[in-house]
Amino acid sequence: MQKSPPSVAVLKSSGVFLIFLGKVFVVCFTVFGGLMAFNYHRELHVWVIPLLLVAFFAYLVAHSFLSLFETVVHSLLMCYAIDMETNDGSSEKPYFMDQDLMVSVLDLHV
Repeated sequence: MQKSPPSVAVLKSSGVFLIFLGKVFVVCFTVFGGLMAFNYHRELHVWVIPLLLVAFFAYLVAHSFLSLFETVVHSLLMCYAIDMETNDGSSEKPYFMDQDLMVSVLDLHV
């Protein structure tokens, strides 16, 4: 794994950042929906605590789903790096990865 291209590390770090942005987006969208729902119920005077609870549970749900997605992406990138390390693309040792993945990662590397 030490010989893997630096683009794999760039993809991993940018993927982690994008997944964090996805979690923030889910929480912001849920809080916005909560604010709209609480806006219709004017008799509720203390709306901050329920809204914070909704935001917390929205983050937990987003974290659990997006952590699974992050694990899948990292395992695919690890398989890509191992395929690049063990195979050379010749007829004796062809690459087993998807050609679209290889082209997109190599475009980032160049």
